[in-house]
Amino acid sequence: MYRVIVVDDEILVREAICENINWNQLGYELVGNCENGKSAIDFLDQNEVDVVLTDICMPYVDGMELSAYIHT
Repeated sequence: MYRVIVVDDEILVREAICENINWNQLGYELVGNCENGKSAIDFLDQNEVDVVLTDICMPYVDGMELSAYIHT
């Protein structure tokens, strides 16, 4: 199974994505969700993750900065 986190500053969007996708049926395990890129970086430093679904416009660290962090 691929391990997934969802990163979005809008709580309703984040919850909708997390709750309305049947992750296990698709071969994924939802291992976390974060409210911004900064908390996602903290999560990624402590956990092994295969897929990151992220918003672009977020406070502190946006999705593009998060992607650059993951890529390095």
